[in-house]
Amino acid sequence: MQPPNPLLELPSLEQVLDRFPVTATPDTPTIAAVQLMNHEQSHYVLITQFSRLVGILTEQDIVRLIATETPLLGTTVSDVMTREVVTLDWQDAQDILNVLLTLQRHQIRQLPIIDEQNYLVGIVTSTQLRQFMQPFNSVVQLQTEAALQQQIEQERLIAEISQHIHRSLNLREILQTTVDRVRQFLHCDRVIIFRFAPDWSGIVAIESVEENWTPIFSTKITDPCFQENYVEPYRQGRITANTDIYELAVDRCYIHLLEQFQVRANLVVPILQESYEVSTQNSPESTRHLWGLLIAHQCAAPRQWQPLEITLLQQLATQVGIAIQQSELYHQAQVELAERYRVEEALRQNNQRLTLALEAAKMGCWDWDLRTNETVWTPYHESILGYESGSIDRTYQAWRDRVHPEDLAKVESMIQTARRDREDYECEYRVIRPDGSLRWVVSLGRFLYNSDGEAIRMVGMMRDITEKKQLETQFFRAQRLESLGTLASGIAHDLN
Repeated sequence: MQPPNPLLELPSLEQVLDRFPVTATPDTPTIAAVQLMNHEQSHYVLITQFSRLVGILTEQDIVRLIATETPLLGTTVSDVMTREVVTLDWQDAQDILNVLLTLQRHQIRQLPIIDEQNYLVGIVTSTQLRQFMQPFNSVVQLQTEAALQQQIEQERLIAEISQHIHRSLNLREILQTTVDRVRQFLHCDRVIIFRFAPDWSGIVAIESVEENWTPIFSTKITDPCFQENYVEPYRQGRITANTDIYELAVDRCYIHLLEQFQVRANLVVPILQESYEVSTQNSPESTRHLWGLLIAHQCAAPRQWQPLEITLLQQLATQVGIAIQQSELYHQAQVELAERYRVEEALRQNNQRLTLALEAAKMGCWDWDLRTNETVWTPYHESILGYESGSIDRTYQAWRDRVHPEDLAKVESMIQTARRDREDYECEYRVIRPDGSLRWVVSLGRFLYNSDGEAIRMVGMMRDITEKKQLETQFFRAQRLESLGTLASGIAHDLN
């Protein structure tokens, strides 16, 4: 899945990067920023604070302000600037093709380049890029077509596996599908999932391998040095991409281990799980647990792993971690639920919460007493709504205040319908956190009735499905990207 080798060397980032872009501070009067754009004959002004990029003001923003009759006098740049700025990291921008694709994908005329601390490095404009790219039209066309096709296939694969995870609780089937699809996508010889034991030995739990190479499924591996040298780096997200094992500066015993499995090059990413424990301040604290490794093997020859391939394996390792945790929580909840049903009636409310928590794979739960209008929330329920644990009164109104105004009527109508028809309640809607960020949630609920048929309580759960919505968007975007193949062939013409 590598782009064709260029016939000409493309321009470097330094050739197209303007290290002295037009800038202003957030407190600059808007009219002064407009005058600065006119003076510099610029289409934009980058808004920085302490050398960090915080926004951008473009000609399009000025046109929008004029169209909406927003007065320019008396306002500052911070009142009218665009805060969500499309940027590119310095490292990613070293590949000029990434710069070109980002400008094309977002249909923008300027692309700020930032470092890992969000400090502004400079800016690339479509005008500058066009001047340098004219001699390279044929190269750009070939590489852009290849890059677009790879991106389409990668996003489709991630979306496909994510949807499979959400549809199934069969962990072995999910993991086998994942390694099979990864091996096909990478065109490598073997892909495995390696699971650690408590003593940091482990076993090859899942494998997909070409028929020409020896299967290693169920092989147990013990490496005395692993716990001392590698556990913590992998827990922190270490990625290992070895082009050729014979060029590694490691002990001969490690080379011998890889030789047993016919490995010449390997790509290793950690499979991590997040666990939460309540701290002494009664707030949930996250802990990373290293469950295992997702590993790709090239056996026939050395291999230079590409950045997109590494990113793909990282994203899929995250999805595998979700699938594993979902499965473990499901089985754990099954055991706990069976045990709790054997205790006295006083635990019934906890059992009902657990039942719905099972459906949500340990998401936020709530219990609403219709007679007193009092509610009980779990800490994660507060977290989804953007509240710090214990910072507010847990009331129906506190939840209602967070529901997106455009969704509120629908949500409350569905609650009343479920109460009237004695049906379970299920609804997807948006919530707006106190910091202004928007999240998608799905809420499930059930009314409980007394002997007279009167609804007295409603119990349920809320699950953050923002990632799922984003993945669905990526999936649809992947479908749309297929149409960009024709656009790629016209890029050369656009750059002339």
